[in-house]
Amino acid sequence: MAAAAERWASASMPEKVDNEETKAKLQQLQSAASAFDDLVKGGDSQEIGNSLTELHDLFHELQEAWYGAAGGHEEHH
Repeated sequence: MAAAAERWASASMPEKVDNEETKAKLQQLQSAASAFDDLVKGGDSQEIGNSLTELHDLFHELQEAWYGAAGGHEEHH
């Protein structure tokens, strides 16, 4: 996950999401994925679950920006 987040953060972005807000969220995702990677190696299940939930939420924030609410993608929880 950390490697994928790093590639995504360094990739060129479509014009509609090439902004500071999206870049900041991508950096946050990259940091959170790296922390998750470290946590999986020695954290307890509660910490791992919380971290995974944070990654999931960040990903969906980015997905929403990428595709937009009007794009037909349903929000899930």
